Amino acid sequence: MAKDPRIIDKRIPLVMALLIGLFCYYTWAPNSPFKQIESLSLEHALAHQQSALVEGDILVIGTTNNQQEVLAKSAEGNLLTINFNQQPTPTIGSFWQVKGMLSWPENAPLLKVSQASNPTKQSADSQ
Repeated sequence: MAKDPRIIDKRIPLVMALLIGLFCYYTWAPNSPFKQIESLSLEHALAHQQSALVEGDILVIGTTNNQQEVLAKSAEGNLLTINFNQQPTPTIGSFWQVKGMLSWPENAPLLKVSQASNPTKQSADSQ
């Protein structure tokens, strides 16, 4: 005996609802791997004291007691501490384009760098 083609199997709407639910979860969930995290400019985050993913230009002006941290100045002259955790520590007077997470421990800006590049390959003393 053949099935009537006008009767829909009850599993089809259930499977479709599951697929639509998974699609919505992976595209709209806060921790979705498909979401792109937008980064703020370093100057904007410093001006508004925001903890955020930032990117911007810095000038290295000194070192701290910690071997992985350096003191830097942003393009607008704001001072901050930079943590270069797995990258070579930059030389004093060099310009860098950095991207990383800015936080405010003890009301002082600390940037943990995830990406850094030295586009100019020159120090501030040679200008």
